[in-house]
Amino acid sequence: MLSLEQLQLSMMTVLDQGPAYLPADMFKGTEADWLRGMKVHANTVSHARLVALEDTFPKTRECLGHLLFNQISRQYVEIPAVSGFSLDQIGRIFADFLELQQIDEDVLDLARVEWAWLESYHAVEAIPFGLGELADLGEEAILGVEISLHPSVRTIRFETSPHQLLTGEIPGLADAPGLLVVRPFEQVLLSPINLSQIAAIAFARAPISICNLFAKLGEQGDDAILLPTLITLIEAGALIRISGEMT
Repeated sequence: MLSLEQLQLSMMTVLDQGPAYLPADMFKGTEADWLRGMKVHANTVSHARLVALEDTFPKTRECLGHLLFNQISRQYVEIPAVSGFSLDQIGRIFADFLELQQIDEDVLDLARVEWAWLESYHAVEAIPFGLGELADLGEEAILGVEISLHPSVRTIRFETSPHQLLTGEIPGLADAPGLLVVRPFEQVLLSPINLSQIAAIAFARAPISICNLFAKLGEQGDDAILLPTLITLIEAGALIRISGEMT
């Protein structure tokens, strides 16, 4: 008798490769009975995948329209690489697939934002670095504090103007070059970000001291933006403290 793990693996293999891969001792009854059962199971799995895509990309679906979204989704879930994704990961490369379908750039960004939102929502929790932790520190101590990105941080760079479904909900996004997605506490927050903030986020993907962050940002432009950039990211909950005494 197959174990549960072996049964699940066999079922996925059959769904991906066809009935020829069905183990002879997997089910009782005739081959016709097996095939009917597998068709029902395949339809159930396919429906669940399509529903998961609809739930993951509601705004993209609204933008594309139900018929086109459904058509593209059915093609997408048949990709061998996608068939192995769990339902909560089903949309991992959906935006890339939309790009292959020559969907407009602003719609691709819409899909990327929706996936970033879901990733941020499910990210590991961490206590965000707060401005209050700097209140009693001198300049030297502040510069020595080591920081990094909050695990929930995701960013989207816009090559064209963001879709109106986004700009209508996020104040200040229409003219922004990027979007910050982060869940410092219970809610996922979406905020427009400028080029300096985008650069700071890139530098902070690995642990970095505030001093070194300022140095790297200073190489790119006006020193006057250094502190406002840091404060904006701290207020957004986009950073965590790695080290540095807060006394």
